Amino acid sequence: MIVAFLAGLALSIHAGRQFALPQHAVRDAAMWGFIASFLGARLFMIGVEFLQGSFLLDKNCFVRLFEGGYSFHGGLFAGGIAA
Repeated sequence: MIVAFLAGLALSIHAGRQFALPQHAVRDAAMWGFIASFLGARLFMIGVEFLQGSFLLDKNCFVRLFEGGYSFHGGLFAGGIAA
């Protein structure tokens, strides 16, 4: 995933030169999109678990980031809005 992010960032910087965008602006947009996609994916998954009722059984599930529980749809939505 990191390799894909770095490859996309390099392509975005290269494409930004064609439109005379500053390199720091492209990097900032990519970083905000990256952060927002992780937060959106996690929050969407917590919302799904809440609706299913499993969130009520385990209130600490939102802090266990390395046990999975990310939703592609929430990451795509939040990352798209932020970038």
